[in-house]
Amino acid sequence: MTQDTSDNEKARRLAEDAIEAAASGDVKKGQQMVREAQKIDKNAVAEVAVEVDEERENAKTSGHNSQ
Repeated sequence: MTQDTSDNEKARRLAEDAIEAAASGDVKKGQQMVREAQKIDKNAVAEVAVEVDEERENAKTSGHNSQ
């Protein structure tokens, strides 16, 4: 495993944990975790953001189909 891969995985995990923290009501902690993740790998954080948007859009779409 290269350092880039390790950094990418670390940043992704941190970004995902940041989302969970914010969703649980600790927005300040989530923001701090995102900033830390961006220092490690900005692209990884952007990838997580895109994935979350896609999941949210898919959930909205599937929610409309079931009504």
